[in-house]
Amino acid sequence: MKVSWEKPEGDVTCFKVKIHPSDAKKPTVKTKDGETTKVQFTGLTPGKEYKIEVTSISGKKESEKVTVSETTGAAEVVPAPVTDQALKGKVNSLTATWTKPSGDITGYLVVLTPLGKDPQEMKIDNPDETSAEFINLDAGQECTVDIIPLAGETKGEKVTIKGRTASQTSQVYNLSATSTNSTIQLTWEKPTGEDLIGYLVSYSVPGGAVTDIKINEPDTTEANIQYLVAGREYCCEISALYENHSSRKLILTQRTKPQLPTNIQVSSIKTESLTLKWERPTGDLSGYLVGYKPVSVPTVTKGERGTEEGKGAEESGEDIDAKEEEKETRRRRRRRRRRRRRRRRK
Repeated sequence: MKVSWEKPEGDVTCFKVKIHPSDAKKPTVKTKDGETTKVQFTGLTPGKEYKIEVTSISGKKESEKVTVSETTGAAEVVPAPVTDQALKGKVNSLTATWTKPSGDITGYLVVLTPLGKDPQEMKIDNPDETSAEFINLDAGQECTVDIIPLAGETKGEKVTIKGRTASQTSQVYNLSATSTNSTIQLTWEKPTGEDLIGYLVSYSVPGGAVTDIKINEPDTTEANIQYLVAGREYCCEISALYENHSSRKLILTQRTKPQLPTNIQVSSIKTESLTLKWERPTGDLSGYLVGYKPVSVPTVTKGERGTEEGKGAEESGEDIDAKEEEKETRRRRRRRRRRRRRRRRK
């Protein structure tokens, strides 16, 4: 607490200043001369009312006391540090996350310092916002991030975390896929990187929810996605996970194989056609491809079985087709002759 006054008229040797209650480090202060008109008391209790007495001294005589009262300010509340801090890196960005500390705070000051470069500050005025993203960074850039809680103008203890952005070459290579009716098998080549800890595989249907599969074995180079719908197209993504960042994602689309139709039947047979029917399989499909070919041409035998006429008198399928074609030619000729006769009668 600082106390000041104006010098009175006349000769003054010095001033005597007392504070009550006397819990200051030095409760009574005498000035060194009559020109000094201010003193300071330290070691007081925050938020406590005090009475101050000021007396003028001239030689051995003292004036009457002048008394004032004043209350010290409330104790400054220093915010507690944040907890559960983490740093996740992408190729050109870093995202810091943390847990809000206890007590009353008004926000945070987050400072990013890339190695060998000037720091970047981000002030957050919402105490419930517990993440900060810094963008437009260099790939593979090592950085330090300080997170400082704020209570008004008062800064709390900072927490420092280190990390780096992802390297352009840290993603997986040669991603490929094969599928069955209900599974998609992904394979890839392991990326380079000393701090590789695993992979994150994600899959979804267009416009649907994303399902993640985390693989904690860095030497694994395949993933089997199961329990899928037959004939459906899926979007598959994979990124390599490192200690403090993840790589850029590789994306491909793959469709599971459709199921086979069931209960296939020949519903009707005619001289030159037949009709098939079947039950629709489960899953997604856009149509059917029906193919057919003759398995064999039936053999026709002339004459009765076991007679000399029938023995060795088998005709090939080509002979039968030729005779049928000849019969059809004769029928067409007869029809033409009949039409000509009708025209002559008219």
